[in-house]
Amino acid sequence: MSSEWLDGEELDAAYWYRNLREPVRFEQAVRCVAEDGHGLFVEVSPHPVLVPAIDETAEDARAVGSLRRDEGGLDRFLRSVGEAHVHGADVDWSPAFTGAERWVDLPTYAFQHERFWLEAAGGDDGARDSGDAGFWNAVEAGDPKALTDLLGLDGEQSLASALPALSSWRRAKRDRSVLDSWRYRVAWRPVPEPPAAGLRGTWFVVAPSDPAVKTWIDQCARSLEQRGAQVARIVVDAAEADATSLSAELAAEGERGGILSLLALTEGTHPLHPSAPLGLTANLALVKAVADAAAGTPLWLLTSGAVSTGDADPVRDLGQAAVWGLARTVALELPRQWGGVVDLPADAGEHATDRLCAVLAAAGAEDQVAIREPGVMGRRLVRAPLAETAVTREWRTSGTALVTDGTGPMGARVAAWLVEQGAEHLVLTVDDDTDADHAALEAELGVPVTVAACDVADRDALASVLDGIPADRPLTAVVHTAGVLGAGALLEAGPAEFAATARAKVRGALNLHELTLDTDLAAFVLFSSVAGVWGGSEQGAYGAANAVLDALADRRRALGRPVTSIAWGPWADAGMGAEDEAAEEARREQLRRRGVLPMPSERTLGALRDALLHGDTAVTVVDVDWERFAPAFNAARPSALLAELPEVRRVLDAANAEAAEGGQEFAALLAGLPQDERELRLVELVRREVAAVLGHPSAEALPAGRAFTELGFDSLAAVGLRNRLGAATGAKLTASAVFDHPTPERLAGHLLRQLAPAASAAGSLDEELDRLRGTVSALDDEGERRRVLARLQALVTELAPAPATGEVSAAERIGSASDEEIFRFIDTELS
Repeated sequence: MSSEWLDGEELDAAYWYRNLREPVRFEQAVRCVAEDGHGLFVEVSPHPVLVPAIDETAEDARAVGSLRRDEGGLDRFLRSVGEAHVHGADVDWSPAFTGAERWVDLPTYAFQHERFWLEAAGGDDGARDSGDAGFWNAVEAGDPKALTDLLGLDGEQSLASALPALSSWRRAKRDRSVLDSWRYRVAWRPVPEPPAAGLRGTWFVVAPSDPAVKTWIDQCARSLEQRGAQVARIVVDAAEADATSLSAELAAEGERGGILSLLALTEGTHPLHPSAPLGLTANLALVKAVADAAAGTPLWLLTSGAVSTGDADPVRDLGQAAVWGLARTVALELPRQWGGVVDLPADAGEHATDRLCAVLAAAGAEDQVAIREPGVMGRRLVRAPLAETAVTREWRTSGTALVTDGTGPMGARVAAWLVEQGAEHLVLTVDDDTDADHAALEAELGVPVTVAACDVADRDALASVLDGIPADRPLTAVVHTAGVLGAGALLEAGPAEFAATARAKVRGALNLHELTLDTDLAAFVLFSSVAGVWGGSEQGAYGAANAVLDALADRRRALGRPVTSIAWGPWADAGMGAEDEAAEEARREQLRRRGVLPMPSERTLGALRDALLHGDTAVTVVDVDWERFAPAFNAARPSALLAELPEVRRVLDAANAEAAEGGQEFAALLAGLPQDERELRLVELVRREVAAVLGHPSAEALPAGRAFTELGFDSLAAVGLRNRLGAATGAKLTASAVFDHPTPERLAGHLLRQLAPAASAAGSLDEELDRLRGTVSALDDEGERRRVLARLQALVTELAPAPATGEVSAAERIGSASDEEIFRFIDTELS
């Protein structure tokens, strides 16, 4: 359709017929209007759907809506009019103030606002206690009615009565500020399409032997070749994919450009482990193969319909969503071989694969993207504070509430909270109820309790439990807290581990979803985890399962059913019920060192209520010390996921500046020391930083010759040490430096060679000559011995000083020596 101005005469039946059949040139139309000087767009509709697109298209213009879903009253309309007014619209306000007693002229000077409260952590960019403004405005205005209304008083109560109310109000505001500082959500942002760039080397396209995927294979190969890449196709039976055979396929000679996996596009589940999607287990085998045969080659995992970028883009394949959870763990555990994960549209068009190749050529500038018709979308974690946001609905339960793993550490707390919210009967599912004391539970909770021994992954057993809920107390709330926290490195995990985690977490959630789809529920809550949001070292299976829960929430919401998925950080006093309490405490301590802090359960339950009151589909609730978390998360490979969090940008900028300054100072210090003291100083530095990373009070208990792995290092601890050493010395260390130089002593030697190469050259040459001696002595081929001899003679000629008159140079002596004399010289003089 036309993107130009119309005078109205063209809007006949033919126009509207064409409007239904031809592309809508929305972007061109918006740009045309903006270029004509219009800076404000108003979308008049029951809910704004075009405002974000207008904002993204016309950067210098502003767009506002009129009404919103569930906010169709006059208050919402007037607020929208106010937004338009702020952005420059000429508004006639008189109809809104009909009957007002009088008009008051405002002074021409700017109002002066002063704050005397301490700012919350995070400054202007963190969650702010914005509720103070209403209180102080009422105090400064001397308005007792406003103050008593704010505090919930009846106006006749004394100051003594007001003080407890004021204390309660202040406490509530403080809690609100803390909870807001924990709330985040995933957002999708349009990212600039990278400029056309070529691809080098051989790109391996690894795909399942599924005829439905062949179109994607052909289109990807065609686009790669058009960018200059050579393409090698590897087609495998996804059900039989194993790391050994894939390693052999990838062990090709020549330059590798990258590896593109289409394995996620296969349908079905693993034949021996039906809880695990086939595309997930096949990609796990490929990850191991890449680590074995193609380390350092970027691996890109492709999916289609695994993520939702907005209300109009629902998740189409929950099995493929698990691959996104796997991908985030690969990025943390195996950064040297990680490229990214890309979600493709439903149709295999040339436009989509061209955009895919542009993302590949940009070499990981964005490593979590979705390709859609409007363009490339990048995944971001952003803050989601509520502050003074209006509640979208009143939420209170009644009747029966069902909690999976209802007597477990988290489930028990949720069950008690549901009673406080109005539940009249509880159904608590457990794996085995032999230890459940029904009478004690009912006495403690104050309502009838049914403890049902039921594996929620067993659909028939769960259906039987649901059928047993009494008709006079119908089911109104479901909270799925059950889960198995499997831990282990990806390279050691197999389909069985992924299936076991998915069975409890995902299969149970799917059964609950399907069996309650036609039930009128007030709440359907899924307990997810931050491991599914940003990944977790040694939590590949757990991250994959929780990524599916978040995707299920998107799908259920698209069906118009109530759902809230909360990706929790650790609760302070309720874990996953690990049998090994020492291992659970070690895991929590490791999270604390990384900056992920435990949250008290009374406040987490407040966050749960917030999510229900505000109708969140998916929200992340976690207490993060970004100063510790962000550098470690971004060190192995920078990630755009956290790019919109101001505190993260601040921390990373400061770390980069500190590294540059610290490096200059340390280099100057090192240059002034004798050779033997340089290495001692570096060993001392490495041990001190190791102690800081591991949380030891000093380095005394850390021997310089003990392996990092024996000291308790994992991949993120290694990254943390790399960052600290880089900041202290300015050295550019790889993320694998700790494992390439596995003791503090050897890592210090590596640092010395970087920081003072001339001073450490002698030691390096001695090592090389020792190695050369062993290699040459082992030669038994006469032709090879003579070739090496000629190279050595040339080298000696270059090194030898000019001889004094009458002296015979070493080069001349070697030149006249026999083969046996030369090799005898190597064996004796260089030993």
